Amino acid sequence: GGNYHDWTTRSNLADYTRSLPLIVVMPDGENAWYTNAADGSARFEDYLVTELPADVVQKFRTVNSRYGRAIAGLSMGGYGALKTALKRPAGFAVVGAFSGAFEVTRPGRLERLIGAAESERIGRIFGPPDSQTRKDNDVFTLAAAMKPPAAPYIYIDCGIADNELLAANREVVAALHKAGVAYEYHEVAGGHTWDYWDRQIRVFLPVLMKRMANQ
Repeated sequence: GGNYHDWTTRSNLADYTRSLPLIVVMPDGENAWYTNAADGSARFEDYLVTELPADVVQKFRTVNSRYGRAIAGLSMGGYGALKTALKRPAGFAVVGAFSGAFEVTRPGRLERLIGAAESERIGRIFGPPDSQTRKDNDVFTLAAAMKPPAAPYIYIDCGIADNELLAANREVVAALHKAGVAYEYHEVAGGHTWDYWDRQIRVFLPVLMKRMANQ
């Protein structure tokens, strides 16, 4: 139910980043899960990884390489950020996922939480069970296959009270651990709320700046 205004209107991210040497870009995912839809209706992954960066480079003074680029998001955006970074690890130095809704590619796992209309949308985006689109965009599979030398630094957190998503976050982290990639994972007090995300972005930003400085 959110949009690209949320981080600036519902958190203090603008204040937290004001003194940092960052360009913060907030794309609108339109509840499309940052994925090229199986039914051909939209190609949000192409938009996120190709069209948007090209536009940013054209308009702003950037470090136009992996070492100057990170990706992060919450909930649907947490899924989109991690999925994108795992599919294209050469594109990002750091990825952050807060309360990631990682089970979206698993039929029946999130639909009961988001209602009939969004459930239908998920079906159009990812296709039927066992579709190639579901397989290609499954973060559990992508995490298990990630090779340590190629991986960006991965930051994941989830609130202990975020009962519907906590188990999936633990499962993704277990796959990353088994793959041997560099990551950190935090389970802290909180739920699926903006108070939680406002607090955790303050934890993530120093990690981001440290990791980017060490590239």
